[in-house]
Amino acid sequence: MLYFSRWPNMREFFFSLFVVFSVINLSAIEMNELLARMDVASDSFQSMQANVRWLKYTDIVDDESIEEGVIHVMRNKRKQINLVIEFRDPYRYFFSVRGTKVEIYRPKIATVEEYDLSKSREILEQALLLGFGTAGRLLREKYELMMVGKEEVVGMTSIKIALVPKSQKLRGQMPRLEMWVSTRDWQPVQERIYGVNPGDYRLYTYTNIKRNLPMKDSALKLKIPAGVKRVYPQR
Repeated sequence: MLYFSRWPNMREFFFSLFVVFSVINLSAIEMNELLARMDVASDSFQSMQANVRWLKYTDIVDDESIEEGVIHVMRNKRKQINLVIEFRDPYRYFFSVRGTKVEIYRPKIATVEEYDLSKSREILEQALLLGFGTAGRLLREKYELMMVGKEEVVGMTSIKIALVPKSQKLRGQMPRLEMWVSTRDWQPVQERIYGVNPGDYRLYTYTNIKRNLPMKDSALKLKIPAGVKRVYPQR
């Protein structure tokens, strides 16, 4: 709810784990029902494993870049979302979020980048909850919502909704977004985040999703060999 190696700063990632102004007149009752079903799914969410495809499109140069890998997500007893992504294509590296610590481990150059996002805790928590274990009540509280209609996404029937952040500060970073919610388990299977520059967006798609599998905390810890260099870009 992402092409890290090209981003100027990590905050963009979290504005980007957050898609679009396309309207169709469906009843408020249908939106209320969708959000209620998402609440039920969110309350039972414990973990997720899936394949991920993250696409970044830059309109001014008509450039598209894609990263693919596998994600593991787990909600701990404090309702905190931790995750680790192993990107495999076009090259292998790892991305981890634990609490407010973010690590990017690049085995090829034996380097770990570490970021402290404690000053952005609220944004971080909202970003993670938007994509994993997403609650309808959170969407209603933080976004102006519009139901667009049903669409097929990666072979699944989904309901597409458009969201505009209520927060002026957030809207200045991420003006709008779209979310596709599966009618199978009432959780997001795809999100499109529009950038400040017209035409720019990031599209995140999840396939082969398995929710609430038994998962150990150790599965979400990076296995970093001795001798790997650790750097702190924020300092």
